[in-house]
Amino acid sequence: MDRIKVSANSRTSAVAGAIAGVIREHKHAEVQAIGAGAVQLRQTCQTSRRL
Repeated sequence: MDRIKVSANSRTSAVAGAIAGVIREHKHAEVQAIGAGAVQLRQTCQTSRRL
């Protein structure tokens, strides 16, 4: 399985969609975030995916 790479410039909806799609297919996702902005974006995407 490929790792989803997230940067501070990534679109929230695109990252959330990628996470959801990978989880549907593989039952888990691996996300790599580089930098503080990317970590915050990743947290936002994971939270919005749960809603």
